[in-house]
Amino acid sequence: EAPRAALMTLDGSNMVEGFRRQGYATIGTGAVSWFNPALPAGRYLTEPFEHFKFFEGPHNASHTSSRRQVDWIHGTLDGAAEPWFVFATFGETHHRFIYEGCPWFDEVFHYGNANECKRRQRACLEYLDRQIQRLLAPLSNYDLVICSDHGEALGEDGLWGHGFHHPAIMRVPMLIRLAQ
Repeated sequence: EAPRAALMTLDGSNMVEGFRRQGYATIGTGAVSWFNPALPAGRYLTEPFEHFKFFEGPHNASHTSSRRQVDWIHGTLDGAAEPWFVFATFGETHHRFIYEGCPWFDEVFHYGNANECKRRQRACLEYLDRQIQRLLAPLSNYDLVICSDHGEALGEDGLWGHGFHHPAIMRVPMLIRLAQ
């Protein structure tokens, strides 16, 4: 396929700064420790945003905050001039694979049963789908990119989790929708 012309060129030291320089309100929220502004990496990742809220939980990450994150985004969008660049990272699909109100919320759960991991992670994805639908419902004419930050090893080659290189970790879904 022939190369396509860029829809937009961003100028800045990172994507968020590039959108700000184009006149976008930059709004972000995170729930995993990489986005904790109290930590060095989190400061680096969150400082470029005009508005950023970290939802902390045990071990510097929240696995049950997507509903509150979406509410916060809506509230922030209400006060921000268009256009917007919105970034969100959610913790629900990370191990322990829990979400607010899930039936197994209080159960101790360790890796080791691939089928159960997949069942719980799928339920978390379905929950996140509902939150994202809620996020997008009042919006119109938007471009959208949805992707995961990493895959997850669920017993492949005896490996569990995601802090290493393996084909299971490199499988990352992505969806791109451009406004018409």
